[in-house]
Amino acid sequence: MNARSEPAEAGPDAPARPPLVRELLLVAGLFLVYKFGRRLATGHTAE
Repeated sequence: MNARSEPAEAGPDAPARPPLVRELLLVAGLFLVYKFGRRLATGHTAE
């Protein structure tokens, strides 16, 4: 039985997380979708 007590290490070139610019663009895009959805919802319920 060969059980490892430590997780396997990732290669040195493997990024730990996505690049900062891509992460910020994702957050900004999701925020814009949220704001558009809220505006659309309030426009339809104000009748």
